[in-house]
Amino acid sequence: MFDRGLKVAGALFVATSLASCSTAGMFPKPGEAYVKDVTVTAIASARNPVPGSFAPRLTEAVRQDVRRLPQTGAAKHLSITLTDYHLKNPALSLLVGDANYVKGTLTVTDLAGGPAKTAPFMVGNQGQVNGVVGAIVAANQDPGLIEGVLVVQSSRKALENFYGSKLLKTYAENPPAATPAATAAPAPASPAKVKASKPPAAKTKPVAPAAAQPGA
Repeated sequence: MFDRGLKVAGALFVATSLASCSTAGMFPKPGEAYVKDVTVTAIASARNPVPGSFAPRLTEAVRQDVRRLPQTGAAKHLSITLTDYHLKNPALSLLVGDANYVKGTLTVTDLAGGPAKTAPFMVGNQGQVNGVVGAIVAANQDPGLIEGVLVVQSSRKALENFYGSKLLKTYAENPPAATPAATAAPAPASPAKVKASKPPAAKTKPVAPAAAQPGA
């Protein structure tokens, strides 16, 4: 139970590391631009390799997040290139300080042919506990749990770089109304079939037998 608590604590340190950060954003005006699609790639690094599962998970996380945002303005393509992925090292945390982090470069391309914008991309490198407590947390943290937290934070950071912290918060507090599904028009009622009535059969009177003639 104690070990599990330390693993969760390690994840929480990452989750809260960006709480006080404020990002200006590339497109901070409402309706100025939106993310049409995203591509995440990882460059091989011998020192701090990015897990193979991270790029696909981050791609899906960003796509899910942008579906909740207004699709108005200029359509943009968001590209994230990851270069380093580091988990908090117990020894470094004890001696000089260390942190869980992922970093790389974020590039926004205009789908109409406008100029691209580029910015450094870094998540999870601030406000984490070090020293003895930090070393204990680092030694007991769950790599899978930390990766999940970094995916969530990376998606948010990418959108903050795009929209800015203020506009992203406004969008989160005032999500666009869902477009109601089109209601199919009811099919016109088919006219009732009139059953043809047969004319009544003519009644025939029975013919009386002819009277016998005398001498017949």
